[in-house]
Amino acid sequence: MSPSPKLEPIESEILKIFEDCKSRGMSKEEIRDVFAPLGLPKVVNRLSEVGKKGQGHGVAMMTTVLKEKVKGHAWVKSLLIFLTVFAVGGVIAARNGEEMKTLRFHVLAVVRMALIKILPYWNWTDMYYTRCMVRNPFFEAPNLNLDDCNLCESLDEIARMANVSQTLVNEEFIRREKPFIITDGMDDWDIMMTDQFWFDNITEIYLRQANFQVCNVNTNLRISNGDFTRLLKRLYNPRTQGWFIHWENCQKDMAKSVRQYYRRPYFISDSLDFTGSNWVLMSSDFNGRVYKKIEGTDSLMLLHQVRGSNHVRISPREACRGHCPELLGTLNEGEILVVTNLVWILEYIPGEFGDNLALASEVAWPSME
Repeated sequence: MSPSPKLEPIESEILKIFEDCKSRGMSKEEIRDVFAPLGLPKVVNRLSEVGKKGQGHGVAMMTTVLKEKVKGHAWVKSLLIFLTVFAVGGVIAARNGEEMKTLRFHVLAVVRMALIKILPYWNWTDMYYTRCMVRNPFFEAPNLNLDDCNLCESLDEIARMANVSQTLVNEEFIRREKPFIITDGMDDWDIMMTDQFWFDNITEIYLRQANFQVCNVNTNLRISNGDFTRLLKRLYNPRTQGWFIHWENCQKDMAKSVRQYYRRPYFISDSLDFTGSNWVLMSSDFNGRVYKKIEGTDSLMLLHQVRGSNHVRISPREACRGHCPELLGTLNEGEILVVTNLVWILEYIPGEFGDNLALASEVAWPSME
């Protein structure tokens, strides 16, 4: 049976490593012991060219050879150690079960220390804040076709509604890919019934935590060595003016901590699940001109405007650019914007005056069919 086309990029990268090992002087036996267990067709064929000798000690031999090659280059040694620990940590972190918790904790602690050690030689902070570090060749995003584009061709504005039913929202808007704003969706929320809820209620969640992770940070403030906590502390400095920041809580514990401040809107059915992540959008006296993108990964994006306002732009994805219009609007305090992610891209510019705070959540909609 011929190999899947999706394996070809993986095989190609492994073959590059294969050739590099040969150029570094590794023996045929060492190379075979390292690469044979992978079982990829192209790799197996290449191995047949270098003989069939050597069993059992290939990984140890390769490590010895590489150590000799990098003697005198301490930072390269550190990088090799880090990559090894990182790979082991990734495998352990992916395992389930109570017996793995203690080992997982210690391995991840070592990984964190290794990341700090190599920072002077490799700035990994950009990678740290991305959603995906390695492309998955088996992932297939939902297909967007012209039938989907036909649903939004006649739209000319973002609908604004109040006191709506779940049936109306589902049948007339979500299934028909129509963005809309609900003006009374947050009226009964606790945070909307007090004047004491502001930025510090959000930032204190992170300042109290010793170890946490956030993703997709975007701001006009400089981030020193990826230190998100230090960045948040700058917001308390009176000299920090005219700023914006947004980020995704991709870590379950942090997303749960933020989720305590919002609830399921009355127009979203109890049978639908909120996903594990959410977003925070904050700004103060920021006079922006460029829209900032919020890229959701699930079916629905809900943007809850807690304080102030945001100007939103909802643009069709590439496949629908010739059919669907660009929609503009302003999301005011207490309103919720709902956008389907299959057809639309959500962007925003913070309100020009005063302080603005919004929370974004995602809902996994079973089907748009």
